Amino acid sequence: MTIAKLLGATLLGLALLTGCDAQRISELQSGQSTEADVRDRFGVPENTWPEPGGGHTLEYNRQPAGTENFMITIGADGKLVAVRQVLTQDNFARVQPGMGMDEVRRLLGKPAKTTRFDSDRRDACGLALHARRQHAQGVYGDYQGRRQSAAHAV
Repeated sequence: MTIAKLLGATLLGLALLTGCDAQRISELQSGQSTEADVRDRFGVPENTWPEPGGGHTLEYNRQPAGTENFMITIGADGKLVAVRQVLTQDNFARVQPGMGMDEVRRLLGKPAKTTRFDSDRRDACGLALHARRQHAQGVYGDYQGRRQSAAHAV
């Protein structure tokens, strides 16, 4: 298989994955859909985060094949509250010096890859700031330094 065909097949797969998520999300209705409805469409979450008031948020990682991480919040009544794609400029901007890895993961979701840096760059904030700079330059990736161009999956 030539590189062009392989790249084409990869891009088609990414488009289909994105299309599948859009379809799944469109089938869910805030205040009506249940956690069972979410799990039927998205499967088992990567993580479950507790929320104040008895609700929780389900984390769905779409990396490394995609450039999205979804946080789907379920209220204490078991009904859907919100679906958020968390790999956004606004969320990258919320990362502050001194934040721990768990705090950054809660904000941005599970990274596609973990890379260790030397001691002056190993904190979560340094990793997220690196990703924010990459994102601003049109390169998408996780907050651990994995690069993926908007046009190509590498």
